[in-house]
Amino acid sequence: MKKLLLTLLISVPMYAQNPVIFAALGDVIYNDADKFGQLADLTIMHDYKPVIDDYLESVEKSKKMGFAVDSNDTAIDAKGYLKELRLLSTKHDAIVLNAQKRFEEAMQDEDSETITNMIKIGIVNPQEYKNQLIQYYEDYAEDQNLSIIEPMYKEYKLACEENASKPGNAEAAKNEEVINRMRATDKASKEALTRSVKEECEREKQSVMQEQKKALGVE
Repeated sequence: MKKLLLTLLISVPMYAQNPVIFAALGDVIYNDADKFGQLADLTIMHDYKPVIDDYLESVEKSKKMGFAVDSNDTAIDAKGYLKELRLLSTKHDAIVLNAQKRFEEAMQDEDSETITNMIKIGIVNPQEYKNQLIQYYEDYAEDQNLSIIEPMYKEYKLACEENASKPGNAEAAKNEEVINRMRATDKASKEALTRSVKEECEREKQSVMQEQKKALGVE
């Protein structure tokens, strides 16, 4: 029984999803590989696809190295494997940053397909773009399929309603509404006064011109 248990414990790393050694660094790289594969197929990333494909090939080679180190293969150096992981980690972060940049460009370009796909893939964290996505939903929900953002938007609206229902917050909201109306009225009054002064100046100008013409006998 003890011998069987020992055999099982030794064999676990061989059947692990990822190499056990340096897992804190390696798991992030290996677990994101599928995401990167999907990312490379997006139209917005077409010019970056060769870079991602090369990266994924290196990831596969690194993974084999890791399993070899786990199995105590003396032909593979653990330090060399760690060095490879660190290099891949740098490339991993560069790809993520590039994807986030394209995601932001997609929001500016009103590219709902890219926004939806990147969120589904999990290459961007929608919570990091919460304010922008809520605003995007309010602006384009009627014209685009934004079901991927809808739960976040509903949660936001519910929080707003609950916050406004509190006595203190309701009073503050009411006061703010009054202040906004006063500001709008004041602005309209100032604009009307400006127009009035401008019109009066124009009438005065025309009157002076008419007097000058009469004096010169032009009319």
